[in-house]
Amino acid sequence: MKIKQPKTTTIAPYFNEFNFEDDHSVPSYENELQFLFDYEAIFEDFGKNTLAYYLFLGILDNVYKYATYFSFCVNLFHLFILTRKELRTNLVYIVMIGICLCDLVQLLANIFQYVLLWNIVYKIDQCYDGYKYSHVFVNLMAKTTQIMSRRCSSVLALYLGGIRTFSIIFPLCTRISSWIKPISGVWVILITIIICIAWSAIYAFQVKFEKILYCDVYDPKPRYIPYRMVEKENGIFLYLFIDGCMAMLISLCYVVLAIALVIAIRKAKKRSSSLNNEKSSTNTSGLIIMMAATVFIAEISYGSLYLLIYNIFLGHAEQHFLKNSNVFVQTLFIFNSATHFFICFFLSSQYRNTVRNLFWRREIAQNSLIPAGNSPFRASSGNPRNSERSY
Repeated sequence: MKIKQPKTTTIAPYFNEFNFEDDHSVPSYENELQFLFDYEAIFEDFGKNTLAYYLFLGILDNVYKYATYFSFCVNLFHLFILTRKELRTNLVYIVMIGICLCDLVQLLANIFQYVLLWNIVYKIDQCYDGYKYSHVFVNLMAKTTQIMSRRCSSVLALYLGGIRTFSIIFPLCTRISSWIKPISGVWVILITIIICIAWSAIYAFQVKFEKILYCDVYDPKPRYIPYRMVEKENGIFLYLFIDGCMAMLISLCYVVLAIALVIAIRKAKKRSSSLNNEKSSTNTSGLIIMMAATVFIAEISYGSLYLLIYNIFLGHAEQHFLKNSNVFVQTLFIFNSATHFFICFFLSSQYRNTVRNLFWRREIAQNSLIPAGNSPFRASSGNPRNSERSY
């Protein structure tokens, strides 16, 4: 009788066995900071407060998660308003449509990341920070879209502030008049998106997927080969440093344009002969200034963070903490994208009237169709003056 030999299978490229003969005792460190990072710190009390810092980052990560859902809903409604006929023919709102689309792409990528962590698409097995190859690929695409949308939004907001400033300073210039046409805004959005996609794609080439060859001794073997995303130190250092410098440069341009715009508005008020035109110009300029201010806060924080990581704290313990502090900057960008709707609603009368017409137009139309005899506001006399008083 033949005995069936067991079939050979491919050995999984990881192990979770523990060699008890080796010395696995925890090495002695002089302080808590050396145990956590094995690097020297610039600030002496950094090691004492490290755990508190990471607890704060954990809370901030939850804030970032729920802010993503909130901002996604707000931006969807914001995009719906911006695409109305009353607004989509204006250069300012056309560019804001481009900014809103970039924000939605980033928020949608973040939501995809969270959905994969819900164990709905596949069951995640505990093996350090390893995930399925497709999961790691989604994380890479999310990080790439964050860089793309962040840079695209800042450049479009800068263009919006610049074109508004030049149109007030040089009101009779024919070239400026051609730049403020709606078709010019569409071309600027397309060109900016293409350039930002190319720039963010450079980050994707500075990252590699690495197999995790071992798991913890107490964890079961995963049902898939886990991978993790590893950044190439040399390339990513230069890339993020340049990206941070770009953010600082754009922030500086915001300040210059904001000052120039305020000065131009004051001069325009003196020579303006129409009060209505002046009010409209002031409202639009105030909207652009607030948009630039919110983007400036997020951009200056992002640029400062990466300049600290790859310049001042390079090779120190604080560098590792600041890398994890990126969630703070991301939270600022999320709240910045959510504020665009409120800025437009409170500072733009045209935007506000569009929202009112969408939700109150039907109600007003229905009230106007009520017969005069059945109206609860019917006047008691035929005098038109008494009729007006009845309201």
